[in-house]
Amino acid sequence: MSLKDRIDSNINNIKLTLRALKRFQENNLEVREVLETLRSKYQIIEEYPNDLRGPSILL
Repeated sequence: MSLKDRIDSNINNIKLTLRALKRFQENNLEVREVLETLRSKYQIIEEYPNDLRGPSILL
C-alpha cells in the first residue's frame, strides 16, 4: 500500500498537536476548515520516517 493510499484511508484520524492548534489560532484559521481542505486535497511535501515520535509527514 502506498503512502498516499494509507493517508487516504486514515484521513479522518488526523491528530493535531497543541502547537498546531495554537498556530491555527494565531493565524485565524478554523480547525474545521483546515481538516475539510485536507480531506478534499493535499500534497505530500516531505516525509520524516525517522521522527522521534514515529514516522510523520508534512502535508
